[in-house]
Amino acid sequence: MSRFFLLDSWYFITVPTDRHRPIFKDLALRELLRVRLEEAFVKFGVECPDYGIMEDHYHFLGSFGKSDVIPTMLQWINGGVSFQVKRQVDIASPVWGEYHVFVPMKESLLDRVRGYVIGNPLKHGDVTDLQELFDWPFSSYRYVIVREGKEYADDVISSVMSLGEKEFFESLPTRITAGLKSLGSARD
Repeated sequence: MSRFFLLDSWYFITVPTDRHRPIFKDLALRELLRVRLEEAFVKFGVECPDYGIMEDHYHFLGSFGKSDVIPTMLQWINGGVSFQVKRQVDIASPVWGEYHVFVPMKESLLDRVRGYVIGNPLKHGDVTDLQELFDWPFSSYRYVIVREGKEYADDVISSVMSLGEKEFFESLPTRITAGLKSLGSARD
């Protein structure tokens, strides 16, 4: 599938596991993904990155000056994590499913996406309240508080908590979907 990337844009990227298997229910494996994701933000120059990592998918939002690096970045994240996971767990099939890329073009949409990304562990029940979310290492909620303030972070999360996943994704007007079934390396 062909891809179209805009320069100097915000991107919201969702990467599920293959068949939405709960591979990252194991928090040690989830930590591998968190570390790799944070390293990728630095390596690939992602500005103001936000993330939420769940047992069967992860989301991130960031500003890319050179957005054509996104496929390479996802290959680096997912291939590296696949290799590490497969060294620790017997998984015969691919670790990753098809990723989806969304471009939030308006500030109000950007706020909605940010709330969804950082609040996703709360929505999925990994944590029960905002204090636990603050301490949860698999969400960038605490970083948004540092950058934007607690009131802003709480407001953007509360604005999307009532939306179901399907309703949330259908509300995003600009969608670019990239379609590789496996985003790992040749080892995946």
